[in-house]
Amino acid sequence: MFNKIIKEEGVSTLWRGCTPTVIRAMVINLVMLVSFDEIKEKYNKWKNVKDSEEARIIAATASGILPA
Repeated sequence: MFNKIIKEEGVSTLWRGCTPTVIRAMVINLVMLVSFDEIKEKYNKWKNVKDSEEARIIAATASGILPA
């Protein structure tokens, strides 16, 4: 199948839909990264601790839900 596409339309055809997918992944990763750090900092400040595993778990869960 890929050989036929490459022969008839060229290699660049295989990458035609790549740009929207990459942009979407970048936005989702940015949202998750920023929200994870922000939630973790606020939770640690609220609990008055330096850094806790509990804060990382809560922040990871919340930041994973946000982009959905």
